[in-house]
Amino acid sequence: MTAPRRGAYGRKTPVSPRALPALGLCATALLLTAPRPAAACDSSSCLLVTRGQNGLLGKKVVRVDLSYRHTPMTALMTGSATVDRVLRPKIDFEDHRLVPAFHDELGGTDNFLQMDVAYGLSARTSVFVSMPIVAGRDFDIGHPPVLRETFTTTGNGDALLGLRHGLHQGASDSLVGAVSVELPAGRHTLVSPPNRADSGILDPTLQPGSGSVDLGATLQYGRHLGGGFESTLAASYQLFTTNDLDYRAGADAILSASVSRHLFGGVGGSLQLKAAHKGRGRYLDEGVPGTGGRYLYLTPGLSVLAPGKLSVYGYLVAPLYRYVNESQLAPRAGLVLGLSRSF
Repeated sequence: MTAPRRGAYGRKTPVSPRALPALGLCATALLLTAPRPAAACDSSSCLLVTRGQNGLLGKKVVRVDLSYRHTPMTALMTGSATVDRVLRPKIDFEDHRLVPAFHDELGGTDNFLQMDVAYGLSARTSVFVSMPIVAGRDFDIGHPPVLRETFTTTGNGDALLGLRHGLHQGASDSLVGAVSVELPAGRHTLVSPPNRADSGILDPTLQPGSGSVDLGATLQYGRHLGGGFESTLAASYQLFTTNDLDYRAGADAILSASVSRHLFGGVGGSLQLKAAHKGRGRYLDEGVPGTGGRYLYLTPGLSVLAPGKLSVYGYLVAPLYRYVNESQLAPRAGLVLGLSRSF
């Protein structure tokens, strides 16, 4: 966990128990893991392409994937520049208003333990379900001149259900399309602990779930290259709807290019370049300041095959470019560790 940023805020309010379940289960993930060498990791929560592992399965084959994703949200930014202070509005759901520049955001972390399960209906069609079974967030918020408050939320996230189909299967290339619907399985109305300056229903960025039914689509093209290299181009789009609090998250649009290769033994390596655009959130049909942005990531990865159709993988998610609307916290380099098994 990143240490709280020190500044004008000298006092820290009592901290609720930290969201550590994902950290504890991370070690388990390292002992088990995924049946293919270095396929590009793919989850919006870890800033990769889409939730749910890519690719098709054989008929009646089941694949289970467990991954831990850690993202430090500690870069204070305005546009593409690093700054000393981030002021963001409060969405006052109780009084149905936006309060501009209500608090300082000082830094925090996102920790997710996610499970993905896929089943092959046929050689060309698979169904899948994905859910963060633990979504934990810790963030420090300041109110001038001295008050500092730490907010910790944890719970399961929303459930994503999807269908993936092979549109083209050639000798050297393939094209796979997927459609999905995300159901509001996670809580989205968690409230601030008592006696806090920032009271009421917490900001949507702190909630485990969205409270909305969301639609997504992905298109992925893969091709065998010379020298044992495999390449993948992918595009995904997720559209969020308005929840019962009259809040609507901005749409996610992602493009990525990945190259992977077997290195030696059971070890494979990959490298992914990903561009992501997050739309501006809306409340009561008004754009919310301090939401949305554009990002470019470089993601090197390694996977290790193990007996019994198991594999362990790890990815470093390094931001090359970040641009945020108004002032926001932005991600620094994050980590993805996981395991997968086919049955």
